[in-house]
Amino acid sequence: MLHHYKNKKGFTLAEVLITLGIIGVVAAMTMPTLIANHQKEVVATSLRKAYAELNLALQMAISDYGDVSTWDYSTASEISLWAEKYIKPYFKILNAQNCSNNRSFSCIGVPAAAQLGYDTKPTGIMSAPYVILTSGGTAKAFAFYKYNAYSEVRVHVYVKLPKNKKAEKGKDVFTFVLKPNKTAFEPFGINYSRDTLLKGPIRAGGCFKESGGPDYYGPGDGCAAVIMMDGWKIKPDYPW
Repeated sequence: MLHHYKNKKGFTLAEVLITLGIIGVVAAMTMPTLIANHQKEVVATSLRKAYAELNLALQMAISDYGDVSTWDYSTASEISLWAEKYIKPYFKILNAQNCSNNRSFSCIGVPAAAQLGYDTKPTGIMSAPYVILTSGGTAKAFAFYKYNAYSEVRVHVYVKLPKNKKAEKGKDVFTFVLKPNKTAFEPFGINYSRDTLLKGPIRAGGCFKESGGPDYYGPGDGCAAVIMMDGWKIKPDYPW
């Protein structure tokens, strides 16, 4: 029995080209969002793991040396001795150095404090950081430093060390603090509310570009706290 398919037609070349063009336009519109969302997920996951690595090292040091409040080298000028004794032994190291010029110049691949937006001109305000480049961990680098006006130890945790652009707080580098009588590093600004960190009012160190302040704080210092509050996720209202 013969069947006749008189009305069956294929797509014309013009129809195929139009369809491909529509697909290309849709892809061009959605790909940047998909890429950005993937980057946010990678950063948030890396930050959570780096936070765990940092505090694991601290807990091991506490196990070996006792309570942090009894440790040697408590002044800002001794931060390198502090980090070299109590932190460095518990990481796999590519390089570690007392970066005496890091206030203004990069050191072993880590951006200078001035490049992160800190005012480094007043003498004695910020210590020279002790920088650790890691091997095998999630964090790429840690930069430990102190201010003469504060007894806490601060650390910049680099989840990325960008080579072709300026490192950004809240994307590449995050700030954590070890306060006196504490047993863990905490994100800077963790005691503020999420709305305050994202919108103000905050004296300094919020997770938004307009958050200024004195030499001790800078915009973006509070971004790790926001990500931690959000369950180690970067939500749509995060300033990406």
